[in-house]
Amino acid sequence: MSYSEVKQEQEKSILEDYLDWLNEGEDEYEVIATPDPPDGIVQNLTTDETFWVEVSSSYHSDKWAIDLNSYADPDRNHIAMPDGRYMNMDQYVAEKFAETLASKLSKTSYKEAFDEYGPGALVIKVYSPWAVDDTTFGLMEEECKSVKNETGYFDEVFIYHNDGDGYRFSEWEID
Repeated sequence: MSYSEVKQEQEKSILEDYLDWLNEGEDEYEVIATPDPPDGIVQNLTTDETFWVEVSSSYHSDKWAIDLNSYADPDRNHIAMPDGRYMNMDQYVAEKFAETLASKLSKTSYKEAFDEYGPGALVIKVYSPWAVDDTTFGLMEEECKSVKNETGYFDEVFIYHNDGDGYRFSEWEID
């Protein structure tokens, strides 16, 4: 399995978790297409509304991303994150999240989906061995102050994060 296949499976899994979360409400949702980009076209089966979803991942460090992704790829040798003293991890998580958010909000490859379905939803899974808590969210807000939704392609952003009791979705406000 190549890195791109691992990434594709990872995004598919996040999209499925997002749908499961949406389906906990009163409406029923289903992925009706996966054009890439975006990662999914979702239909609300209750209201017949259709929207698109882009999925991304944010890792607390590039070394952690390499560690996780090389471990998941049977065709690659696992490249473990080096042992060491790691400090200010909440800050690193916040900085990497801001980078990921800025990158996705500035991409123009979503124009076709936007033109057909209107603004989409962006789901970013935050990979960190530490819980993402109020301290981390505060730092994320600070790091994201200069991040703008210039294309207007997204009207919703959700963070999929470990809150200490497992993974959950939280809505993220964008300008």
